[in-house]
Amino acid sequence: QGLTAICNQLLHVAVTRRSGLDEMYAAFKDSLRVHANEDTYEVLLSGHAIVLDKQKVKETMQRMTQDCKVVTPRAYTVVINGFVRGRELETAVEYVTEMGRVGAPLPNHVLLDLFKAAAAEGQAQKTFEAVANLRVVLPAESISVLLEAGNKLGDAHFCDAVARYAKQNDVPLLYGACDALVKVHAQNANIQAIEYFDMMIEQGFQISDGSCVGMIADRKSTRLNSSHQYDLV
Repeated sequence: QGLTAICNQLLHVAVTRRSGLDEMYAAFKDSLRVHANEDTYEVLLSGHAIVLDKQKVKETMQRMTQDCKVVTPRAYTVVINGFVRGRELETAVEYVTEMGRVGAPLPNHVLLDLFKAAAAEGQAQKTFEAVANLRVVLPAESISVLLEAGNKLGDAHFCDAVARYAKQNDVPLLYGACDALVKVHAQNANIQAIEYFDMMIEQGFQISDGSCVGMIADRKSTRLNSSHQYDLV
């Protein structure tokens, strides 16, 4: 085990340098008779995912299943992270789906990174639809990222779908999420802007100047039909 641990550390170096991973592992296995453990496979999977080698990731997962009898949650996580960093989002979602299928715990930060990347690539809605039906509840931070992405696109329909998901799954809406809902409906001249604005006040959020000014400007320019009156001075 001591020798394997040392070899795993050296494999980490190869992953960092993105060079010589397979050759180094082959030398350890053939010359030193090192037996791969879970940590070894996690390092190998990380290295293959970072360079977006889908076939080697698949083959390494198969070998891990044979040798270790399980693919660890961390193994899935490093694979997802690698494909997210390389913007291979469809592949990342495939492994998120696989984690959900086998019941492996999915860390919140993995989902957050996935949705941040999806938003940056204009794939927020597609990615949300692919993940929403899995046996995992999206964290509040991911909901905020999705709603902010929808607001930037002016897509009130998508934002409403995300808000419904949050309500159905008891995910609290953070300030940024509520702010995005107000803004996207205001720019679309929808009365829901006022409803979400009321909700923010009821929940005790400290409304930023940007939100208040945005509401005022949009209500004046689009003439939202509402009897709501606010003292925003």
